[in-house]
Amino acid sequence: MVHTHKHWVSIFMGLILGIVSIPPVLNQLGITSINLPTFITTFSIRVMYILLCIGALYLLIDSSHETGTLQALSIIIGLIVGLFSLVQILAMFGVINIAVTAISFTILYFVLAIISILLFIGGFVYH
Repeated sequence: MVHTHKHWVSIFMGLILGIVSIPPVLNQLGITSINLPTFITTFSIRVMYILLCIGALYLLIDSSHETGTLQALSIIIGLIVGLFSLVQILAMFGVINIAVTAISFTILYFVLAIISILLFIGGFVYH
């Protein structure tokens, strides 16, 4: 049972990020022909990395209320995706001189979908 407002935020963020990321992934895999409007699927790369960074950060915060495998998975994915997206954001703004440019939108949507699923599941875990 969901007991605090923090869990409602996790569920809401998981749903919003899932709505943005899961349909494009399913469309790319050929599972469904349903896709989002083009103004959503053609986000700039900066917006995608900012969404990834915010999602990863909240996943790390939310993992403090989880236990076991879900907590470990949330921490590992949150750290990797958070650090990677933060490096990309800093490189885009010229703060650092390191950047990976060969990442496609499909991979970014897939990672965002994983984060959204973990946030949604984490919203129902209360310890």
